[in-house]
Amino acid sequence: MASPDGAKVASSFGYSSVTTLEHGDTRSLGSEEGTSGLPIQTFVGAPHGDPDAEHLNTLGTVDVVITPMADITLMGIAPVVRGKDIAPQLAELLNPQVMLPTAEAGKVEYSGIISAALKLAGGVEDVRSRLKAKHSNTRIIQPTSGEPVELNLKSTVIA
Repeated sequence: MASPDGAKVASSFGYSSVTTLEHGDTRSLGSEEGTSGLPIQTFVGAPHGDPDAEHLNTLGTVDVVITPMADITLMGIAPVVRGKDIAPQLAELLNPQVMLPTAEAGKVEYSGIISAALKLAGGVEDVRSRLKAKHSNTRIIQPTSGEPVELNLKSTVIA
């Protein structure tokens, strides 16, 4: 499952089963007849760390948030990715059990003529420290590319 742009990229890499999700869509992953599966919901907002806080305020809690945790700017001026301050805001708004970072330095290689002009601020350890200072129970798991991630979520079913 991916955004329209992400679905194009995944298809260009040869993935044959790609489901496109528009902003605000909800789908179930792994649902079979008679079962609900894992609900996946996309949110309104720019793809690089500019969420619609007004919309997110209406959602309550979620289990997992995937978001940038670092700011990446061009020459320290023009934002490319905003995550340093957005990730803690998302944790406060949505109270997820787990957060997974995207666009993290050290896990992504930037190359080309403008790569030297990209500046990084924040990151996983910065966000983790900020959440700890606010006594948040949200865990941050930094995945390794190509490796499965075990989330170990607590059941949120209310009887």
